[in-house]
Amino acid sequence: MQINVVKFYSDYGVCEIKKNTTGEYVGLCPACAQHTFCFNKDGQFCCHYCRQSEYAEGAEGNVITYLRDHHGMDNKNISIILEKYNMKNTQAKRSLISCFIEGGYFIIARKIFDSAIWRDNPDLLKLFLYLIGKARHSSVPKNYPGFVINRGELITSLLEIAENNEYTELDGHKRKWSNPTVSRMLTRLQKHNLIKKIKDTYGTHITICNYNTYQNHNNYQEDLQKKSNYIVGGYFIIARKIFDSAIWRGNSHILKLFILLIGRARHSNNPENYNGFNIQRGDLLIKLSEVVDANEHIGTNGRVQKWSKPEVSDMLEKLEQQKLIKIISNIGETHILSVCKYNIFQEPNNYAVKL
Repeated sequence: MQINVVKFYSDYGVCEIKKNTTGEYVGLCPACAQHTFCFNKDGQFCCHYCRQSEYAEGAEGNVITYLRDHHGMDNKNISIILEKYNMKNTQAKRSLISCFIEGGYFIIARKIFDSAIWRDNPDLLKLFLYLIGKARHSSVPKNYPGFVINRGELITSLLEIAENNEYTELDGHKRKWSNPTVSRMLTRLQKHNLIKKIKDTYGTHITICNYNTYQNHNNYQEDLQKKSNYIVGGYFIIARKIFDSAIWRGNSHILKLFILLIGRARHSNNPENYNGFNIQRGDLLIKLSEVVDANEHIGTNGRVQKWSKPEVSDMLEKLEQQKLIKIISNIGETHILSVCKYNIFQEPNNYAVKL
């Protein structure tokens, strides 16, 4: 079914958006009277000029429905969908998904907080997240001369891992893992039964154990009355664009704390009252002593270590400075926090594969 006209019904009046000869939908934004074109995940037209959004009524099976229902499709399939609606113009394709988060995401089970990897060195956790995020997520195998990379696998090298995970310590100095350090960490991840690695002539071939199980939304549940083979506790989402962010290039302890806050934040849409505070979705209440006790870990010297309360407090301040969290209230050692843009990054429909 071809869609030639879509209407705005808004406080600003009624506006028609029409498809032109190049396959783009264009029209006058009723708020600012500027030509624009953009769909978002809810089937809205978004104005790039005034940033107003209005719901658009269109026929069932429109482009947005396809993008939403086929989340995770590869570039080839997205192009097929767009071409079906005569949207062959490259700029139109880019505009169509410009309000989506590029790069996609990967899933982390909340049960990770009770696992051996969480109690190990924070650098090891960082490497594990990196490997999950870099593993092939398409169900279509990638063929290379002499070998094949399947879903949940990646081909890399010790040097590539070290280069992509350069970080800045609290003292301001940039550092890299050495090749022997990366090799030891991969061996340790394998001992945790999290990966399998094979060193081939073309590089290090890594398989993420149980990738298909943990990267499938349907395998999670939070109701203990459901099937026993489901993963209890649910999951949270990490955007792959985190690998290009300041938090990834910083101290691994701060990264670990940030991951903890995302995973522990309230994910229900129903607020919870705490001493007069409404804990909304994306908010959480933490006590410094509980964070200290729950995050005992193995240090670089091989000994069990804990963060101190001042260290946790300092890391929270640094996360707030990076605008990753907001400290709503601070009563003694009890903090009420909000994870910034939680609703945006924890909604799977907000992600799209870059064209």
